[in-house]
Amino acid sequence: MENARRRIVDQGRYDDGVARLYRCVEMYHQWRLMHGHGIDAGGVDWEGVSEEVRERFRREVGELPPVLDLTRARLLDGLLSGEEREDDAVFRDLLRQRNRSILAHGLEPIGERAARRFLEYVEGMVGEGGVRSAAVHATLKGL
Repeated sequence: MENARRRIVDQGRYDDGVARLYRCVEMYHQWRLMHGHGIDAGGVDWEGVSEEVRERFRREVGELPPVLDLTRARLLDGLLSGEEREDDAVFRDLLRQRNRSILAHGLEPIGERAARRFLEYVEGMVGEGGVRSAAVHATLKGL
């Protein structure tokens, strides 16, 4: 998270920062699935998931894949944790911009506004306890 913040805020390397933020989001959901529910996103044992959650997942995705990409890991995490996904539109927009970026699948560089928005989104997602605040970050610059 701090590396992403440094790339975006200090260095203006928005594509690099967003690539790191994407990995933060991916790791966040992988960690929550493993530590909260005993599920490995790299090899899901669907028999260990309740029938209700499997059915809800199928309605959203249509299949039970053995390996979860970010979107599916996020969905399963939300279903198992009972969390509402109010920010889906914001999340989809940020992913679309990331996917079009030069460090993902596209040719369009990420702009400052989108990078900072993604940074704010990830900070809000993992909570203040999970990341360093901007004030702490500012003191790290002097090191």
